[in-house]
Amino acid sequence: MMAGRTTRLLLIVHVAVAAGLVGAALTLIVLGVAGVRGADPRMVYPAAHLVDAWVVAPLGLVALISGIIQARVTGRSLLHTRWVRAKLLITAGMTAVVIFVLEPRLAASARDALADQAFVSTDFLPLAAAPVVALALVLVNVTLGMNARDGRTRPSRSASSPASEATREA
Repeated sequence: MMAGRTTRLLLIVHVAVAAGLVGAALTLIVLGVAGVRGADPRMVYPAAHLVDAWVVAPLGLVALISGIIQARVTGRSLLHTRWVRAKLLITAGMTAVVIFVLEPRLAASARDALADQAFVSTDFLPLAAAPVVALALVLVNVTLGMNARDGRTRPSRSASSPASEATREA
């Protein structure tokens, strides 16, 4: 019974983190679009850097760690099913890009903006485009998690039967 509670708690954390990542990606998209449309880089880049450093990177790590722990608690192998492998690779890849690529670039851009370095609107395109890709990948992970359970790639007919619901609840 305790494993069921732990699994449910981990699932709640994992889903809440995904929702947070969606919100953070949308925030970065808005900042990137604002920059392209002529907003002051001294406002856009420091704000984007804060969102990335204080929200996106920590949530990416929590998503990765909670997913791994959830797989271990439920007894699933991280590499056994395609959907778990896909989610793991997407989450690990996105988290690595955020920490090792996006974070240093946004930190440098924030410093440059605060030093009144000139920016043109096209300089903001990566800030507008990268979160769109990240948002799409988060939504792919959510879709995989919602539609592929217990090693199946799509729900079977028996998945909606009362007997299978009782099995899942146990």
